[in-house]
Amino acid sequence: MARPKSQWELDYCRRQADINRWAREHYRPRLVEMEKIRIYPPGECPGVYRVSPCTGCKAKTFCDIPCRVYLQWYNRRLEIARIRAGR
Repeated sequence: MARPKSQWELDYCRRQADINRWAREHYRPRLVEMEKIRIYPPGECPGVYRVSPCTGCKAKTFCDIPCRVYLQWYNRRLEIARIRAGR
């Protein structure tokens, strides 16, 4: 049976939860959901696909796995490359 937590432990857990909530809100990259797949003519790649989303990310220093935003950006870069290659 678990012992009841002391006031110190309750305060610590609450502060830690507040810190984690703030970090999730401020360090998580924003995912842009698109309703349609946009296909651009060759040579007209928008600037958003030329620069990696990791460039301005605040979590870059401690990020060790690709996030959803990076994977979405990478997949769209591949789509553009396929279109340019004529596939």
